[in-house]
Amino acid sequence: MGVILKANPGLDETKLQVGQVILVPRAATKGRLGGTKDSSGIYVVREGDTLGAIALRELGSTDRLSDLYSANRDVMASPDKLKVGMHLRIP
Repeated sequence: MGVILKANPGLDETKLQVGQVILVPRAATKGRLGGTKDSSGIYVVREGDTLGAIALRELGSTDRLSDLYSANRDVMASPDKLKVGMHLRIP
């Protein structure tokens, strides 16, 4: 079973929808998906990202959203002002 399917029990890979939130384990990304953290700890925002989704995927919990925002206040006016291509530091 693929690591993405294993991390998302009940996910039907044939019926994915735009905006659907799924867990993507770090081992599955390996830089292939865009919008992933590189070796320097920088995450490049991609279409459809939210700060909460990035916090969940990169830090393991949406509760870490404030940590992510605090680490990037110099490039973000507010937590809901993400732009595609923006470079975020992952604390």
